[in-house]
Amino acid sequence: MDKEKAFKGLLTDTSRFLNLSVRDRSFRGLFIGFKPREYLVIDVPRSSEIGDLLGGSPTVTGMFCTAGTVVRFKAAVTDFIRKSAWLLIVAYPEMLEKIRDLRNAFRAECSFPCKLVTVSEHKEYRGVMEDVSTGGCRFAFQLSQPAQAKLFDVKKEVLLEFELPGSAGKKGLFGEILHVSRYGSEILLGIKFSDNNDAETTEALHSYIVEMIKSVPS
Repeated sequence: MDKEKAFKGLLTDTSRFLNLSVRDRSFRGLFIGFKPREYLVIDVPRSSEIGDLLGGSPTVTGMFCTAGTVVRFKAAVTDFIRKSAWLLIVAYPEMLEKIRDLRNAFRAECSFPCKLVTVSEHKEYRGVMEDVSTGGCRFAFQLSQPAQAKLFDVKKEVLLEFELPGSAGKKGLFGEILHVSRYGSEILLGIKFSDNNDAETTEALHSYIVEMIKSVPS
């Protein structure tokens, strides 16, 4: 993988986060810059625990998502600046390791409350979001009336409102229905997320899936 291309791609979006691990402890950092072939600059939270972890020039493992692909790298800490901002300087990675293609290879098993709103009729349905990926998800809910099943056509545009576990505040993603399945009073909708969704919400979803990947063997 071309390292310069991958990191430059990462820097094209503001507020792009990295998932960092040091000495078996995890935290998030903000990738804010780099000098090709020399170092990366990462803004990290002010915390006595993080300060202790980064003492003694340890090795840092970083994971991030770029163009739908989760990438991992390892790098040695070369400097740690604690001034107006806490800046972690790490050696430029020797290698970037492609972990997974999120669009095709990984769906995070989940089941958390979600509200679906049909864009054309503005009708609301409450259910759960299941098997989410960066490209889409499954939405499951119970019918209150059998006639409701006819309201869900392929290509219908919908809005999903939900809260990601571990992330404060409601999120919203637009999508379209790709397929509809009915099992008695339960309806399962396969939904593809739209390409023009809010960048912050998309990044939060990427981060959630990256966290799920950490618990899955490579």
